[in-house]
Amino acid sequence: MRTNIAAVFLVSMLIPFFAEAAPSRLADLARVARSGNPAEVTQAIATLREAGSAGMEAMLAACTDASCGDVLDRVCGVHDCADIRLFWYTDLDAAKAAARATGKPILSLRLMGRLDEEFSCANSRFFRTVFYNNREINELLRDHYVLHWRSVRPVPKVTIDFGDGSRLERTLTGNSIHYVLDSRGRLLQPLPGLYGPESFRDALKDAEKASRAAARMDDEKYSSWVTARFEGQLSRAADSLLRDQEALAPAPPAPPAPAPPAPAHEPVAATDLLPVEAAQLEELEKIPTARDPW
Repeated sequence: MRTNIAAVFLVSMLIPFFAEAAPSRLADLARVARSGNPAEVTQAIATLREAGSAGMEAMLAACTDASCGDVLDRVCGVHDCADIRLFWYTDLDAAKAAARATGKPILSLRLMGRLDEEFSCANSRFFRTVFYNNREINELLRDHYVLHWRSVRPVPKVTIDFGDGSRLERTLTGNSIHYVLDSRGRLLQPLPGLYGPESFRDALKDAEKASRAAARMDDEKYSSWVTARFEGQLSRAADSLLRDQEALAPAPPAPPAPAPPAPAHEPVAATDLLPVEAAQLEELEKIPTARDPW
């Protein structure tokens, strides 16, 4: 009994020490990531990423200027992390472990290229600049989602050589899709294509509610539930499309105006109603017309 009491006392004394030591260690790693040799930088970044959002926060605190932007992006897993401030997993198993630990669903982005590079595919750049930077969406993602991305293949690029040693490289095209997954990696909601910020935010909120409903379902019940959910969404989308088409359809042509009613009797010439003028016209018609001499 005394041994157990001593052990509990020792652990209680050490817990504050470790709680203080962990942030201190992350801060040290962040400093190494900024200024160490390449091997140390790579190892420091890997360790900071293993710490998840805490590693990102330590790196953000260490980055007092723009000089460590590339290192910060590698720690966060997203380009322009100094503005976005969202941590992205690139290992789905690690993302699922984080989702199980936090009870959050996973937002998994599949893209061409890499999200931590400036020139990923066009759609992912749109997401990065329009969605992830949006205040409401950013808070929703940070507080209610575990974020993950995976590159499905390199992004197509074109290089323009100006002939003077300078070159311009740009991506040609690209498509992306977001998947909302539960902590087991089961699909809750696909979010294909491009949305406006409000529509994307509403879709994320709806998917988060669905994740709570599906949390305790076994695979068989989940399969039936998610199938019914998708069928309902398709039906509502079809109804919405039909309403939109009806609203955009041109109005039917107006019916032709009715023909004027037929006169009750034959019309009478105006000259017949004026006897003086009629007689004068008759006299004028009797005068022979002069002919040209040639």
